[in-house]
Amino acid sequence: MRRIGYAKQNFSEKQEVYYMLEEISFPEQEYESIQNYLSKLGYCYTTRVYKEIGKYKVGELYTAPWGDVLKIDEVKTYWKVSDRPFYDEMNDDEKAEIRKYSEDIGLPYEFIKFSKSTVSLYSDSRNTFPKREKEYRSAHP
Repeated sequence: MRRIGYAKQNFSEKQEVYYMLEEISFPEQEYESIQNYLSKLGYCYTTRVYKEIGKYKVGELYTAPWGDVLKIDEVKTYWKVSDRPFYDEMNDDEKAEIRKYSEDIGLPYEFIKFSKSTVSLYSDSRNTFPKREKEYRSAHP
């Protein structure tokens, strides 16, 4: 499932910039812990394998399933699971899952640091980008 949202960033009282954002996915059971890390530390990490390698770019903004706008801060590529930061904190199932979709099939994986962005998100079920700010505001009072 892909959800598109619009984010607005105010540069001054008279200037606003709108972005069309793609969603970054996470397992639903991790939503709460990710939000806790973001609140506590201001950042969090995720591991991406297989078809998601190269999908997320440093400096880009993405919508989280719970509505936050997230910014990708770092993307590091590794070939061996044992090289992953915080390897000793992972349980055997987590290590095996990453290994299954990377090391075991000769592919790298990405370790991604992200943080909560300061831009605000506006969802638009029509998935159409507004032509003008006035038109957008009238559709989203």
